[in-house]
Amino acid sequence: MLLFIYTVLITLAIKHGFERHLDELLTEPPPVNVPLAMEYVLIGEVVAIVGCSLSKTSFAFTLLRIVVEKWQKVLLWFIIVSMNIVMELCAVIFIVKCHPVAKNWDTTLPGKCWPIETATSYAIFAGGESPGT
Repeated sequence: MLLFIYTVLITLAIKHGFERHLDELLTEPPPVNVPLAMEYVLIGEVVAIVGCSLSKTSFAFTLLRIVVEKWQKVLLWFIIVSMNIVMELCAVIFIVKCHPVAKNWDTTLPGKCWPIETATSYAIFAGGESPGT
């Protein structure tokens, strides 16, 4: 269900100009609305992150029903809790990285944002990838 919601949001973003070349955006008549497109993308990213963590949690619950050793159950619970904390914090960082929040999708608004490396580095950490792989 969350993947469907993500797909709808990204489709709406594309409809409003996301992933188009700048030359094309400048010559397009309305309804090209880049800030609205970026808002859809941001919401879509958050939905995708939550969906990933829920699918991993679901699989871990399946494993909890299979394992019999106490240490395996403790390890799975540690993985469930820590992974959800890391992933949900990633979603929160995508939302609060700019103040006001609307500056995330409308860069013309006054306000401040964290350096792009902050959110990117945390997302790489949360995803389990190292730069250069």
